Amino acid sequence: MDAFTTWLSENGLIIIGMILAVVTVRGTVKFDINQWINDRKKQQEQKLIALCSHHYLFKDGDGIKVGCHFISPPGTSAWQCQKCGHLTHDDLKMKIDTKYWAQNPGALEEQNNRMTKLAKKLGRL
Repeated sequence: MDAFTTWLSENGLIIIGMILAVVTVRGTVKFDINQWINDRKKQQEQKLIALCSHHYLFKDGDGIKVGCHFISPPGTSAWQCQKCGHLTHDDLKMKIDTKYWAQNPGALEEQNNRMTKLAKKLGRL
């Protein structure tokens, strides 16, 4: 027992220092996995809204036309996308976007494919 007390008295400060360092690191570098998952999901939801074209292609007779996913909820002047949930008040931008997508149907299809991949990742499809 004499050898242990000698060893403890020689290395006691080192052991106490190591314990304090572990407690300090644990207190400052706390990683909450649930919070990280929630933050990541919020970022992906924002990315989904940014990737959403809010428009779709449909066949009308012998031509292809562009439709809009925006609807106006009753009693509001806002427009909400049925596909991603984005809320806007800008009617002019919707009209400009519709014209752009009508002129570039290939770009619309590509944008919708990118959005669909992310929607599947988020479990929305």
